[in-house]
Amino acid sequence: MQKVTKAANPPRVSFVYNDDDIVTQIRSDFFDMCYLCEEVVIKHHQIEHFFPQVPYKHLENDWDNLFLICSKCNTVRPKKINTCSAYNSTAPHLSEINNCVLSSTIDDVEAIIQLEYDMKNDRVNISIDSNGLTSEKINQAKNTVVLLERIYNGEGGTTSKQYLDLRSDIKEKIANFISDVEILKNITPSLISTKQAKLERHLNKTSRKVESSYFSFKRTIVRNDPGLNHLIGYIH
Repeated sequence: MQKVTKAANPPRVSFVYNDDDIVTQIRSDFFDMCYLCEEVVIKHHQIEHFFPQVPYKHLENDWDNLFLICSKCNTVRPKKINTCSAYNSTAPHLSEINNCVLSSTIDDVEAIIQLEYDMKNDRVNISIDSNGLTSEKINQAKNTVVLLERIYNGEGGTTSKQYLDLRSDIKEKIANFISDVEILKNITPSLISTKQAKLERHLNKTSRKVESSYFSFKRTIVRNDPGLNHLIGYIH
């Protein structure tokens, strides 16, 4: 999941959530990246209501409630996520929500949720860094892990097999990243700048390029491998 800083205000005061200029701004704020799975989605993007339109019809066109999601995640995501009974409309993050997940626009999800692709077993490992979190945030983080397990690993009773396509794409992108890292170690100096630029796109979520997809997985590889410490500077 990516931490997102949305524009403080929408392009217009009065709007409908799927108006073209609203969608364009949301795509820009989210760097064309699904807030859940981190795939860069140039074509198959949709507007997500973080707090669902049912039962929160009054939030249908609320600027802070609109996120970017890919069609796969929107199909797999349980519809009852964030359907709380004690929603605080002026401070959503203070709501006591039994089934609430972390919010990409409020919580530092990149620091709380760690993602790692297990190439050998073909699954996504998801863990929580609970250091400094309140009990409420820990509960939301656990709910987020359950959600991501469903999206990445097909757990939780979903009948959709789209997670297999997603994981196949993650495997391909991770393999390409590792290949580019290995090539960089052995190429001539004249080609280094070209490969470095590509590596930066792999690790920089703001590039809006396909190579940026699943940036968290690649950042985990860099942080866990002492031999790749020189690439940490590309993480931004």
